Amino acid sequence: MFYELGEFTLDPTTWVVQRNAVGVALYQSYGSTMIIETINGFVYPYYHGISGTRIKVALSFDGTNINVFTDGVKRGSWVASSDWNTFGNFKLDNNPTRVNWKQLLIFPTALTDSECIALTTL
Repeated sequence: MFYELGEFTLDPTTWVVQRNAVGVALYQSYGSTMIIETINGFVYPYYHGISGTRIKVALSFDGTNINVFTDGVKRGSWVASSDWNTFGNFKLDNNPTRVNWKQLLIFPTALTDSECIALTTL
């Protein structure tokens, strides 16, 4: 998954959530914090910054690991929880006063690290 945001307003609201088939939140951005479900619980790999900034994010799941990239940098790799094995839905905040969506792309296969870095470089 890849997404790009233009300038956005930090708001204590969840503006993107990826859920599995039974509704478990696998990934979410809440205000300025990225949250990912791993085999050991939740991790917080990246703080999105302040209002008015831009960001490009890529998540790559290869069936075992979740790799996180933002703004051309790999933020980490974690063993995914078993909940990642089914894809359910996305909930996106479409309020233009908070979120300025530029792109959202979902790929059928996991991208390589170099592809994720290229996609997320500002």
